Amino acid sequence: MLPKFERARAGLAEHGVPAFLFLAEGRTHVSEFTSLGSPDDPLTEAIARFVRERSAAEPARPASRPESSPSRPEAPRRQVRALRSGESSASRSVAGTSAG
Repeated sequence: MLPKFERARAGLAEHGVPAFLFLAEGRTHVSEFTSLGSPDDPLTEAIARFVRERSAAEPARPASRPESSPSRPEAPRRQVRALRSGESSASRSVAGTSAG
């Protein structure tokens, strides 16, 4: 696991993104999440310390969308008609022809 983390940390560092490793000995993946936020939880304390350090070190930057990123097209809207009591979806007209 450490070699994978070191590769990931090095890649993040190339882009100026800080990273840290927290070894949660005696914990499982599930117990890490279920104890997160509990008083005196070491992982919670490590995350809070990381956020405090980063918040103090870097001024807040407004989020922006890169100019090269195309905007996401809006999904086409479909008109949906509610079925009347006793009507089945098979009795609706499909593609301009009567299905019933």
